[in-house]
Amino acid sequence: MTTPRILHCVSSLQVGGAEKCAVNLLTCQHALGYKVAALSFGKPAEPFQSVLESSGIRVINNNESIIRRLVRTVRILKGFDVIHIHSPAVIRAFMPVFPFLMGKKVLYTHHGEDSPDQKGMRLSHWLAALYINKDFAVSEKVKLSVKQRYNWEPARTDVIPNGVLLSKGDITAPATPFKFACVARMVPLKQIDKVVTAFAQADIPQSELHLFGDGPERPAVEAAVAKHNLQHRVVLHGNVLDEDEIYRHVDCLVINSTTEGLPMALIEALARGKPAISTPVGEIPNLDKRYHFCLFSEDDTAALSEVMKTMASSPEQWEMLARNGKQLVEESYSIEQVSRTYLNAVS
Repeated sequence: MTTPRILHCVSSLQVGGAEKCAVNLLTCQHALGYKVAALSFGKPAEPFQSVLESSGIRVINNNESIIRRLVRTVRILKGFDVIHIHSPAVIRAFMPVFPFLMGKKVLYTHHGEDSPDQKGMRLSHWLAALYINKDFAVSEKVKLSVKQRYNWEPARTDVIPNGVLLSKGDITAPATPFKFACVARMVPLKQIDKVVTAFAQADIPQSELHLFGDGPERPAVEAAVAKHNLQHRVVLHGNVLDEDEIYRHVDCLVINSTTEGLPMALIEALARGKPAISTPVGEIPNLDKRYHFCLFSEDDTAALSEVMKTMASSPEQWEMLARNGKQLVEESYSIEQVSRTYLNAVS
């Protein structure tokens, strides 16, 4: 049996949930002996590109002028058997060359509930329905959004969770200081400046807030830190790709988003025995009904500050949440299981 050649297609290799899912799948499939590569329409200097290349995984950048990009896209597609698309922007980029995808095995994963506000998005997805062999969404809410965005019937889309590399270490109880953390791009929907405000209002003795990620909202976050005079207790790490380094600074992950699918950072944290605080968005409340790993806060800084106090003051509850979350990930979210599901869909 010939080993399939698999191309994972992303709009960029910046730090983000869809990109991280693609990186995890590439890393797993490469380790299993598959011939894999990434096609990125971003720039070579983007963070996850160096991660892939350091693991010996080929990255193909395709960001030339339109005509040259389309000609090169056709050449690239000819070299692979399975095309796995991770972004609606890639679907749009493939629109002029869609006939060359008709003979391929094409997977498409919807990672979020929104699409980029670009012309041609709906038309490109109408054409994509002709060549996509199997369509996936990372949560039930994302699946339902596909109907609204592209008028695709929900029955054609299967739900498959994001997968992570499992951590072999045991759960370690929090030391002093207690460390809250956000691991996310600093964009408006993540509301990280409000996390800083809630942390200030909670005023928990011997506690810190660690912020991983960067983005256009960083000035607002820095302003919130300065406003509350928290420079000695809030650490802005910027983009850090080493997960072990990130979660060394985490006792509790804080998600304060207005919308989510299934955040990669959440699954990564739970895999390492770190519980979460979250707004009740996306698939998170449904997962918590299966294994209680999270304390929920409404989209309100006062409410969030109270939940942060509760998390930091109850070691027994923290340990229960941590163990439940780790068990959930081990049973349902290993990247090996997720990769197997994808490949079985086109075998």
